[in-house]
Amino acid sequence: MKRKTAELAKIATTVVALLAFFALFARAAGAQNWDFDARTIGLGGVSGSGTIASGMIEHGAGYRSIVLPFGLLQVLPDLEIYDPDSTRFDPVRAVEHAASPIHFIVGRDDDLGDGAFATTIATARFYADPANGGASLSPRLDLGGIVAPSWGTTIPLRGARAGRFNGIYVGAGPYVTVRGSADLDPSVLAFIGGTPVDFPAGPGTIISTRAEEQVALAVTGGYRGHFSWAADAATSRDGWYVAVNYNYLIGFGYLDDTLAIRVGPAAVDIDRVSSSGGRGMAVDVGVGVVVGRWEVGAGVNGIANRIRWTDVSQRAIGQGALLSGGLLGAPGVAAPHADVEVSLPIDVRGNLAYRADGWMAVGEVGHGVAGTLAHAGLERRVLPRVDVRGGLSYSFGAWNPTGGVGVGVNRRVAFDVAAFATNANFQRQRQLALAASIRLMR
Repeated sequence: MKRKTAELAKIATTVVALLAFFALFARAAGAQNWDFDARTIGLGGVSGSGTIASGMIEHGAGYRSIVLPFGLLQVLPDLEIYDPDSTRFDPVRAVEHAASPIHFIVGRDDDLGDGAFATTIATARFYADPANGGASLSPRLDLGGIVAPSWGTTIPLRGARAGRFNGIYVGAGPYVTVRGSADLDPSVLAFIGGTPVDFPAGPGTIISTRAEEQVALAVTGGYRGHFSWAADAATSRDGWYVAVNYNYLIGFGYLDDTLAIRVGPAAVDIDRVSSSGGRGMAVDVGVGVVVGRWEVGAGVNGIANRIRWTDVSQRAIGQGALLSGGLLGAPGVAAPHADVEVSLPIDVRGNLAYRADGWMAVGEVGHGVAGTLAHAGLERRVLPRVDVRGGLSYSFGAWNPTGGVGVGVNRRVAFDVAAFATNANFQRQRQLALAASIRLMR
């Protein structure tokens, strides 16, 4: 009886670990800490910010940002932790690093032991322990996110009338998406919560998960227009802003990993469907209005988005006896698989800003594949070339504070730093993160 209880306890704690793994991975893909502009982050925009039309208005106000990716110094030294075929594969560290790879996190990896997969089990036991609040799970989890920045230029069109600007946008950037889901047997939830449970003696699946990732290049062509109604139309920011992007997606990598944990006997199976080539599209639309000091805008990203992956293969990544401590075995032989077409929910955003002499306030709300997002912030000029910022960011049901400072080196260059709280870690504890970027004014 004690042996059976110990077996179930180990299964349950492993379930918690794997659920947390998939939940955190999807959370990372929600772009929680993937904004590259330290000024925006200081204003609360940790979870990504703006529509393509609001980007026009901001750039019209005068700058572009170059990120200083100090976080890569923390996440790149040990590449084996990201490889499921390596003995050093560590899903805890791999997922935490993916959650915030660009910015420097104080104390990153301090509590993750020696980098072995056993750390996952130990962390799961922490959460399952009632003294630490117990496990907080639901029978069904659906999470996901997208990171799709674009860098490019706008080519003005000739023949525009006074008060109007028309241009063709040409650019490119990465297009990375992740979706995750998990189904958990209600009896496992009850067991983790401390309720006595009689598991069936025969074979059965107590948890199944799926994680789907896409990596592609977005080659973008689009339209940019500004229609002013002001008397000094040639210099005024007032008016309508319209932006449209057509993104041609060139896929480089597709992974669809499924995991099943079974009892009778206790075992784990991991299978992978993958491809290294695909083609697709997505359309982004945004509009904005500037009236004096006020700005308001709305946008929809990812309209009709899809990628069709070809030359798809399927293989078993690993099979193992759960209680023997080994999750991964020798990979199976790849077999042909039918083509796969992937599409994601659209992303809808709305934003509001007020610019005064020496200060500004911004806010944004949205909803998409990563759920509901929001942020708000203030910026104040305290010295001729020094701005201070503060804000709040909401994502995945939690508010986190942000702050920052911008220092102008000269009229064309400024240096921005930001500090923000992030809970993109296995323990869901707030950690201090630092972002830095260079601002190039027009």
